Amino acid sequence: MRACHRCAERPEMAFHILQECESVILVCQERHKFLARQVARICSEKNPGGLVIEEVYTSPSGVRLKPDIVLEVDERVVIVDVAITWDSNEGILKQKCHEKVEKYTVLITLFPGRVVSFHGMAFGARFMLCRETMQAGKELGLLPRDMSSLSACVVRGSLITMQRFTRRVLGGGHLS
Repeated sequence: MRACHRCAERPEMAFHILQECESVILVCQERHKFLARQVARICSEKNPGGLVIEEVYTSPSGVRLKPDIVLEVDERVVIVDVAITWDSNEGILKQKCHEKVEKYTVLITLFPGRVVSFHGMAFGARFMLCRETMQAGKELGLLPRDMSSLSACVVRGSLITMQRFTRRVLGGGHLS
């Protein structure tokens, strides 16, 4: 397997390009931001009385955290952070969901007297979803077709990432 022609750090494989290669990290970050915005938009539509908040919180220990979505509906607060990860098996997606929940549970004290739930929503870079992500979507009011639409956004973002990685300019050089 040949080394990545962009960074020479790792073998040039789909996993490396879609998850780690520094040459397309900004494209990957934009893919993540787009997904988070789409989840927030759908949450707003599905929860008309709810408030979707996007801000930085400081945990009691002083750690600054910015979950992708904080949905406040009546006395309920749902904190969600999305992730796009490699999807060679469902276990990887489940692990990412659990990591997101662990990361943000420290924020529970910031919402006294409210019912707070935490969810990680892990989307596979190639379309896979896990039960935890589907359950989080359900709690947010998202339908299976909404989840499929979000997965399609991720796949489109992955295709754009691959296209940007492989784009060539005249003369055989590469665009960054």
